[in-house]
Amino acid sequence: MSAHLALGAAALLVGAAALSGRGAGSSNEVPSVAALRQALRQSGSPNRRVGSGNGDALTENKAYKLFLKMESADVPDELLVGVLIAGGKGDPVAKARELLASVRGSVGQIVEGSSLLDVDLTDAQRAKIRAGAELARRAQVRQFLTNDSPVKVQSPEDMVHLLQRISTGPREVMSALYFDRQMNLVGVRKISEGDSGSTIANPVEVIRPAIVLRAIRIAMAHQHPSGDARPSQADISTTTRMQAACQAVGIQLIDHLIIGGDGRWTSLATEGYLR
Repeated sequence: MSAHLALGAAALLVGAAALSGRGAGSSNEVPSVAALRQALRQSGSPNRRVGSGNGDALTENKAYKLFLKMESADVPDELLVGVLIAGGKGDPVAKARELLASVRGSVGQIVEGSSLLDVDLTDAQRAKIRAGAELARRAQVRQFLTNDSPVKVQSPEDMVHLLQRISTGPREVMSALYFDRQMNLVGVRKISEGDSGSTIANPVEVIRPAIVLRAIRIAMAHQHPSGDARPSQADISTTTRMQAACQAVGIQLIDHLIIGGDGRWTSLATEGYLR
C-alpha cells in the first residue's frame, strides 16, 4: 500500500463515519474530480447551509458522499488530504495544498504528523490525519506479518526495502525488526522517535518485544532525515551498547541500519562495527 492509497483508505473511513449510516445515493454515476474539489471548497464557506435537510446543502457531507462514489486511487493527493480535513472554517483544498507545499509534496512526511503544526488546522483535523497515518503504518506492517508465506530476510538490502515502506518522515525514528532462527520476520516495532536530528534507543525497549515474540535475532534501524547515511559516533556507541545488552540475554543483534536519502543506506554490520 503506497502512502497515496493509505491516505485514500483513511479518508474513506472518515467519510463513512461522517455519513452516520445514511446511504451515499442511488446513482451509479462516478463524480468528477472537479465536483469533489468544488464540494470540499464549499464545505469551508462561511455561507454554507447547515442542517437544512436539502440534498444540495453545502456541508462536508456532500463532499464525503461524492468521495465514496469515486475510486480513491484516482483522487489527487490534495483532495485526499482535503477529505480528511473537511469541516470547520476555511477552504480545505487550500489548506491541503499548503500542507503539501510545506513538505514539498511528500505524503510520507504528512502522515508522520510533525508537519501538521505548520498549517492552520483544528485539533479534530490533526487527529483525523494522525489516526489515518497510524492505520496506514499498521497496514503496511501487517501486510508482511499476515502473508501466507513467511517473510524471509536474507540481506541488509531486504531489511532496508522493508523499512523504507513502513517508515518515512522528517523525524528520526528508531525501529527494530525481529526474526526467528530461520530469519523469518516475526515482528516490527517503532522503538523511539526523536527530533529532526537524533533519537534515543533504550536497550530494554528493544529487547522486551523480542522476548514476547520469541525472536532470537534483532536488527535495529533508523533514518537520517538529513539524507546522510554515514553513521555518527552516537550511532556507533548505541550499536555497541545494544549488542552487549542483547548478548546478555542470549539474543543476537545482527545489524544496525542507517537509512539516508536518495536510496542511500549503511549497514554497521557490513562496516565491521558488530562483532
